[in-house]
Amino acid sequence: MQTNKIRRVTKVANVLCTVSRVKEIDKIARARPHMAVYVQVDCTGRVTRNGAPAREVADLVKLARARELDVRGLMTVAPPDESGAREAFHITSDLADELDLLERSMGMSDDLELACEFGTTEVRVGRALFGPRTEH
Repeated sequence: MQTNKIRRVTKVANVLCTVSRVKEIDKIARARPHMAVYVQVDCTGRVTRNGAPAREVADLVKLARARELDVRGLMTVAPPDESGAREAFHITSDLADELDLLERSMGMSDDLELACEFGTTEVRVGRALFGPRTEH
């Protein structure tokens, strides 16, 4: 999420699902104390992907809790290949267990069955419901 949009988004959203930086946590906590959030985990290591590296997630969750945010769970977007997705879901699920988080937002239209094997509690299936995005 772009930090310049946080104040506007927190006025209308009940849950933010893509928190991955200290700056975002601080702005959300100031704009809306006790806001529900998911910390996004990046299991790919690619600079172009959103999310915090798995090794930083525990510290982000701890900080968010210290700022009195309601950390509901973790979210990840897996790589497109099955072995990469399997690893991403395994890492995210293990982290959620370690951090005592019940919610896991893992899986999209192409990998939702695999995400279910790893205990996802939410899937994002927009393309399966609405079809591919179209260029305007």
